[in-house]
Amino acid sequence: VLGAHQQHADQRSAADQAGRELKHGRLQQFSVYAEEAVVLITTIAAGYFLLLVLDRDSLVGKARLLSRLTSERLHSEFI
Repeated sequence: VLGAHQQHADQRSAADQAGRELKHGRLQQFSVYAEEAVVLITTIAAGYFLLLVLDRDSLVGKARLLSRLTSERLHSEFI
């Protein structure tokens, strides 16, 4: 689990850096689709993230929306 966490952190960091270099802004959400699960990482504030691990047959679009809305509500508590 720890190794997977580091791998996702490295991928998220690379995607965030690419977005800034291309002047698209900071990364807001990052999804990883694996054989049996979907990992969804949503930024709350600098250094704070909401992590969801979903079954592949879950409603990923709904999870993305609810994750984004939740992170917006939590933002003020993390800054």
